[in-house]
Amino acid sequence: MVTPNPAVRELYDDRYALYRDLYPATRAVAHALAERQRVARTGPDTPDGVS
Repeated sequence: MVTPNPAVRELYDDRYALYRDLYPATRAVAHALAERQRVARTGPDTPDGVS
C-alpha cells in the first residue's frame, strides 16, 4: 500500500490539477497507445472477442 507524504501535499495537488487539465486532450491518444500495447502482448481479438 502506498501512503501519501503529507509534507508534499501541495505538490501532489498541483501535479494532479495539471493531469486533470491535460487528460481530456490526450485521452484518445493514451487509449490508442494502451490498445497497441495490449495487442502486442496478447494478439488481436478474434471475431468472437477472445484473444
